[in-house]
Amino acid sequence: MGIRMLLVAATILCVPSPGRAGDESKENRAQVIKAQLDTVNRQIDDAQRELSHLPNPNWCCCAGAFILAPVVGGIFWYLLDIKPKQDKKQILESRIQTLTLERQSLLAQLAALQ
Repeated sequence: MGIRMLLVAATILCVPSPGRAGDESKENRAQVIKAQLDTVNRQIDDAQRELSHLPNPNWCCCAGAFILAPVVGGIFWYLLDIKPKQDKKQILESRIQTLTLERQSLLAQLAALQ
């Protein structure tokens, strides 16, 4: 009987009050959103850095392609140099746009919590 009373008292003391529980929950949610926001910002920075380091088409490759295959050199140059870089650029720009939208959503959630 004494142990039960001790357990009940310990349980009552450990349960947070409703006012504090709401504040802690709000603070925890804000911290989670801030962590997500930091992650998204880092990903945007990484994608923008990678996009800025993306090289331009190689004109030496173009000249070599026209010398080695005069009829289809331009097609080889396009397929081997320009097209992959354009695809990568489009993927990175799309990724940046998606991450920017996610960042705006997280900022809106954070503003709603505060």
